[in-house]
Amino acid sequence: MRNISTGEWIVLGIVLVALGALAVLFFVPVVNRDPGAPKHLSEMPAIIVATQAYYNEFTALPKGTTKDILKALQGGNPRKILFLEPSEMPMRDTWGTPYRVAIDEGTLIVSSAGPDCLWGNMDDIKKEKIIEPGGGGYGSPEASSPSPRR
Repeated sequence: MRNISTGEWIVLGIVLVALGALAVLFFVPVVNRDPGAPKHLSEMPAIIVATQAYYNEFTALPKGTTKDILKALQGGNPRKILFLEPSEMPMRDTWGTPYRVAIDEGTLIVSSAGPDCLWGNMDDIKKEKIIEPGGGGYGSPEASSPSPRR
């Protein structure tokens, strides 16, 4: 058995990181193959994964309103990279209400008004993800939380 050189370890590391990034990018669309399934089950995690990929590329988060953030993820960024498939704006949830996307001190918050289409009540759906250097995609335990009762 021969020893692996430092250069070979570096190449192996690069290949593994690239494969991991591809797995994250392709994971979300595979999660929801049922065409009759609610859109928000795949779109909200896709926005989270796209934002982390944006951060990994630019070491900064997109800024502005929901529309500004989604536009940056859909190619409206300095390098014209598509992190999220372009869709009609505003991007709407399963029930036709536009999503709300905000970034607060490094935490991405993607919200849907839920089935009643009214904001600020118990059926609102909120996904949160801390965006950090080298962070992965979607799926941490804190990524999904019900909205606080108002």
